[in-house]
Amino acid sequence: MGSRMASQSQMPWDDDVDMDDLVADTDGLSAAEVVSVTRMAGLLALASDSEANVSMDHLRQALITTLERYHMH
Repeated sequence: MGSRMASQSQMPWDDDVDMDDLVADTDGLSAAEVVSVTRMAGLLALASDSEANVSMDHLRQALITTLERYHMH
């Protein structure tokens, strides 16, 4: 199990979360958009399993949704 915590949701993160990749992937997003990504990733994790950790896959899915919502009109 991951030991890092998502700052907004306080959900544990899987060990597969690569912070360097996450920072690079969210470069150019506003702080509100980054918060949206982490919250959405938490919801995706909960939807898959009420005891799931936030994984890199959850974060990537949330990032794609956020980019589509805010940047690809």
